Amino acid sequence: MIVSERLLALLMLLFVAFAVSVLLDLPAPGLAAAVRGRLAESGVTSEVTAVLLNFRALDTLLEAVVLVAAAVGALLLAPVGPHLGGGPAPAPLLGWLGPRLLPLAAVLAIYLWWAGSARPGGAFQAGAVLAGAVLLRALAHHRAVRPDRLAVGLLLVAGPLAFLTVAVAAAAGGAPLLRYPAGWAGTLIVALEGGVALSVGAALALLAAGGRSAR
Repeated sequence: MIVSERLLALLMLLFVAFAVSVLLDLPAPGLAAAVRGRLAESGVTSEVTAVLLNFRALDTLLEAVVLVAAAVGALLLAPVGPHLGGGPAPAPLLGWLGPRLLPLAAVLAIYLWWAGSARPGGAFQAGAVLAGAVLLRALAHHRAVRPDRLAVGLLLVAGPLAFLTVAVAAAAGGAPLLRYPAGWAGTLIVALEGGVALSVGAALALLAAGGRSAR
């Protein structure tokens, strides 16, 4: 047993050394100049959004699919039980502050979604704020999070479905996969970010709530 553990430790050290040597041998990324050079045709002015939603939109689509799959898998494996918000009554401060913060959270989520095309923000940040607002409402109102299954399903697939709609429309027009029509890149990117924000918000809220509805 001791010999096998030492052998495993040695193999791990060799693997780490090999990985470090490969990383040190990689050339400098140097993609910033290339992104800036094509930023005008991306439809947005944020370099990060241009990469995530235009130049490598297929990767972002797969990330959205993985997020939905992870949420669904976690919920299927979770035991049936009460969701967050069904426990003891909240503290008076939370009960008073929660409802007053919800409108601010909604405005902040909309701002992050809209601003993502030009400055820091975007779908994942907006989705995280939406999830926080849902959970805050559950805690403040002493109410379990048991949303309608159909509504939750639609929210979860909103992001991937938006991507697939654009991809199918592009393919039908003879364009490459997820290549936006001329003049429509900015509009489509904002729409895609909205769908991804809904998916992220639904997934995070469900995972934080925990448990499956017994309905």
